[in-house]
Amino acid sequence: MAQTVTINSVTPSSSDPCGTDLIPSGSIYNFCTITGYSWLPTTGLSCGACANPTATPATTTTYTLTMSSSTCASTFATITISPLGAPSAGTIYGPSTVCSGATISLTETYSTGTWSSSTPTVATIDGSGVVYGVSVGTTTITYTVSGSCGTAFTTYSVNVAPAANPGSISGSTTLCAGASTTLSETVSGGTWSSSNTGVATIDASGNLWGVSTGSATISYAVTNSCGTAYAFYNITVTGPPSVASITGSATACLGTLTTLSDATPSGAWSSSNTAIATVDASGGVIGVTIGSVTITYAVSNSCGTSYATYGMSVIAAPSSASAAASPNPLCSGSSLSLTGSAAGATSYSWSGPNSYSAAVQNPTSFTVNALSAGVYTFTATNACGSASATATVTVVTTPTVSAISGTTPFCKGAMPVTFTCGPTGGSWSIASPSNRLTISSSGVVTAGVGGNASPSSAVITYSITNMCGSASTTLSIYAKGFATMGGTGYVCVGGQITISGSPSGGTWSYADATHFTASGAVPSNVVTAVSTGGAPGVYYAAPDNSDYCSTPLVGPRTLFISNGTAYISGPSSVQATNNIPLTGSTSLGGASNTGTWSSSNTAIATVITPGATTSVYGVSVGSVTIMYTGGAACPVTTTKNITVVCPTCKPARESGAITKSDDDLQIYPNPTNGELTVQIPDGVIATAITITDVTGKVIITKIDAENEFKFDFSRYPTGVYLIKVDAGDRKYTGKIIRN
Repeated sequence: MAQTVTINSVTPSSSDPCGTDLIPSGSIYNFCTITGYSWLPTTGLSCGACANPTATPATTTTYTLTMSSSTCASTFATITISPLGAPSAGTIYGPSTVCSGATISLTETYSTGTWSSSTPTVATIDGSGVVYGVSVGTTTITYTVSGSCGTAFTTYSVNVAPAANPGSISGSTTLCAGASTTLSETVSGGTWSSSNTGVATIDASGNLWGVSTGSATISYAVTNSCGTAYAFYNITVTGPPSVASITGSATACLGTLTTLSDATPSGAWSSSNTAIATVDASGGVIGVTIGSVTITYAVSNSCGTSYATYGMSVIAAPSSASAAASPNPLCSGSSLSLTGSAAGATSYSWSGPNSYSAAVQNPTSFTVNALSAGVYTFTATNACGSASATATVTVVTTPTVSAISGTTPFCKGAMPVTFTCGPTGGSWSIASPSNRLTISSSGVVTAGVGGNASPSSAVITYSITNMCGSASTTLSIYAKGFATMGGTGYVCVGGQITISGSPSGGTWSYADATHFTASGAVPSNVVTAVSTGGAPGVYYAAPDNSDYCSTPLVGPRTLFISNGTAYISGPSSVQATNNIPLTGSTSLGGASNTGTWSSSNTAIATVITPGATTSVYGVSVGSVTIMYTGGAACPVTTTKNITVVCPTCKPARESGAITKSDDDLQIYPNPTNGELTVQIPDGVIATAITITDVTGKVIITKIDAENEFKFDFSRYPTGVYLIKVDAGDRKYTGKIIRN
């Protein structure tokens, strides 16, 4: 506002509280006579030509005073006058928010003021403008400037923001590994974390998982404009309990109690298979059956159950013991190996002849002698008992043989002859020229494959061999011969045969003189058959000397027979251009039956490949007589009628063929609805039959050498059929009615 100031023409004083400035008088007051005053500008002055005007400028104005003197030159002076008002508090600068417990600094355009807070319980401020947040809220900060003209104020609103508050965590402080739980917080919006994720992890919702046993600190962080604050929570992750190892015997005998133990208390015992072993609450195991079983000791806590296991075998005393010696038998001086086995054994021992002993299952082989032969005992043992087995060992020595015993020379006719040699168990062999003698495995000599009545020499050998070597001995033997006879063995009545004996000088004897007579001198006889029948009757004995024995008699030699009967066997008909086999034989038992053959009409049939068996070839239709003569010693003859048939051939006498009516045919039943019989006269052999229907269509054709035929008409339709029969030089016709 405007203020009035009186300007005195005196020395200005600066102590005027209102800002009145006096124009200094200067030296002119002492030396010059002032005649006039002039102020410029005159604005705001009470007068412009007086010495002390009153100035009330609206704005700061510089006034110039010009003084005139009658004695001095004019002079001037200036003065600036500023109008004064109430003081200004200026402007406050700085943050408008402070966190509780924190400070901010405010500044002012003037530095002479003082600071104050309207609510010190919310925020305080010191003389330097430093604001301290006390509690959440809003306070007004005032800056006061005072002067002679009054006091000025300026204000500034400051908000005290709350510091971040993490609240508090609650929930379980223990957790099982592998399990989860949920922690809760009194303040929302925070972030969860774990100090050791190897022990425990936590998600954004506070779900906590136990990873492994140990300790971890769970943090809950809350952040706002004032920063981040944390709440902490210590947790412990635990696991199932620890279980000590089971101690005790790993073997239980059948029906016997074995006690196991475990250092961890309060556990429970169980068996994996109570059919093999049971266990009681104190760890007592009883074997039930042979086998393997697992015994378990279980200990539990809130985090689960831990187990200790123990494998056990339930055994019985050893069984199925066996003992073997190899090789066995063996030679003295050889190495012997013993092997034993037994079910369920844990230790082994052997004992045997010649103070032998060993404490292993399969001892190292050892050299044997004659004293090593005998029984070896194998014993198998375990915690539940023992079992034994034996092996008998035979020690073999190199063999020896004695001399061969037996009679030599001997008569061939007295064979078999037996030879002996020791020890038993050997084998016999013989070296005989032309294999005339043979010897059996028991030393019996008989005639060999090449044996005959002549004297024979041979060497027999007896050998015995075993695994340790062999031994043999030999003996030369001589078999004296016996008589033989030569000559035919058959004679016809009235015939003669010559019989010879060998060696010469033997003796003939005869029997059955009723049927034959003998003449001649030794060594041969001529024998004549007297009548049919008879029995063997000629014998011969060799002379008894160093090469032959008179026994046995040789014979009988001659069989006297009658002339006998001849026979032909085989088919009675043959188709033209075909063959049939015929066989000729005689009643001469043992006589040759080669024989001879002939045909009575080779224009109808011929004989080919003559012999005991021949073939007859049909040339043309007709009948023929086939003749056979057999018996080499006493020939006999027989015949057989053969019919040659051919439906497509003309008979040999076709020009004289006779056609017969159906009266000569017997057809029955006629009419027929099934089987039909056609019969031609006895003594006539049909060669072909043809049956046609009334149109001439052939429905049945049959070729055979018979005089009676059967046909089945059940499959033919009703009507009249014609039948034609060809029988050599005869032809028959007839009708058949099918109803």
